[in-house]
Amino acid sequence: MITVCVGGNDAVVSTSFISEAIIMIAAIVATSVFATTFMSGLYAVSDANKFAISRMEHELKTEVKIIFAAPVSETVIKVWLKNVGQSDIPSELIGLSELFFGSKTSFQHIPYGGVSLPRWYYEFVNDVDDDGRWDPSETIEITIEWPYSLQKGDYFIRFAIYTGKYTDFMFSISR
Repeated sequence: MITVCVGGNDAVVSTSFISEAIIMIAAIVATSVFATTFMSGLYAVSDANKFAISRMEHELKTEVKIIFAAPVSETVIKVWLKNVGQSDIPSELIGLSELFFGSKTSFQHIPYGGVSLPRWYYEFVNDVDDDGRWDPSETIEITIEWPYSLQKGDYFIRFAIYTGKYTDFMFSISR
């Protein structure tokens, strides 16, 4: 064992004690660095989970239903949809919804507000609070302008909102 004399007062400090103290300090610093890194990663995962849960909650609370659809002329179909969910839908997102229409065996995507036919547009039937948002229990009326005369047969409509949820409806024409 090597002894070191400190300050001339005959105090003897063991070098093994100093070595152990240095190793102990290094272990504490390493543990602190690891804990800090681990905790920041844990917070990032926690934030991602909170975001995913919030998004799923919003999707579960957002739902619409086609309550009726019928042709009003040889080339125009009216569709009434009700917001049966718990969340409102901003009007700018209604136009981003997807609409499919056609015969049961041959339907197609209909663009919103296009220049050429086919196209669709909507208006509020009962915007109770006049805020321009599609609130729960409010109804919109969709008008589909079709480029051809509707023939006898079964027709299919699918309306999908921005969350991916959709509602289907079928009706028949028997002229």
